[in-house]
Amino acid sequence: MRIKISEIKENIKSIKIQGATNVALATLEGIKLVVNEGNYKTSSELLEEVERVGIELSTARENEPLARNGVKFLLGKLKDYESVEEAKKHIVDVCDEYVSLIKKAKEKIFESGVKELKGKKVVLTHCHSSTTTKILIELSKKNPKLVVVSTETRPLYQGRLTAKELSAAGVKTYQIVDSAAPSFIEDDRYLPVECVIVGNDELLSNGNFVNKVGTYSMALSALVGKDEFYVATSLLKLDLSKNPKFPEIEMRPGSEVWNEAPEGLQIINPSFDMVDSKYVTGYITEAGVISVKEIKEKALKLYPWLK
Repeated sequence: MRIKISEIKENIKSIKIQGATNVALATLEGIKLVVNEGNYKTSSELLEEVERVGIELSTARENEPLARNGVKFLLGKLKDYESVEEAKKHIVDVCDEYVSLIKKAKEKIFESGVKELKGKKVVLTHCHSSTTTKILIELSKKNPKLVVVSTETRPLYQGRLTAKELSAAGVKTYQIVDSAAPSFIEDDRYLPVECVIVGNDELLSNGNFVNKVGTYSMALSALVGKDEFYVATSLLKLDLSKNPKFPEIEMRPGSEVWNEAPEGLQIINPSFDMVDSKYVTGYITEAGVISVKEIKEKALKLYPWLK
């Protein structure tokens, strides 16, 4: 079991398991491994191991609040058990309950996103977000003339996955290099981009959010070009524990940028940007399309245990 947990952790850290939802699901699967494959004499021994592994996996990367909130949700529901078997069943049930929350949230986000972006002809997106991609695919079914501009997303090219999924679904898609995105947004001589929609890795209490590096420049360009800028996110990604102005940003190995860099060359490779809420037109959430002022209120109404 320990080997399998270590593999999950390494796959999260190396981004073999990619995306907030997949990291959260992998964390819960790791907890289920603890439950199903461990040999425990008492329920308290089981609960200690569940907490330890849950924290270990959910903090394997810095900016994964969906996974951390899943562990918080689980730990908040644990209680005293009459037997190890009773504890095991309840833990698995709570894990499945959180998965259900994620799925229900996504469905509502899809509906809100398609409704909000209805009528848009050219949309730009950055990196890979399963939520954003699904919104754009559903939007194209209602508007077959929709054009999506997708960034390649250096250095690991997650945007290629976005382009593949959109193209496979029949969405007319253009791929551009990251550094071309600001001019594509601001300068309509290329394509008349009307709005930018991005996913979100970490939502902060003041509406600032953390997303794939490069997002900040696209938000600025949308402002200059007078284009709308939307963030598609579940409120389950709200992190009330972090400084909303100066959150920690995960730094990745320089080898991802240049594997054969000259000796002595230092490479700075932040995985994410923090983007100020003032650039956001609206947050597309399971509570509808909301403003920055509504984030905390709406989130706690749906998920009071996030406090």
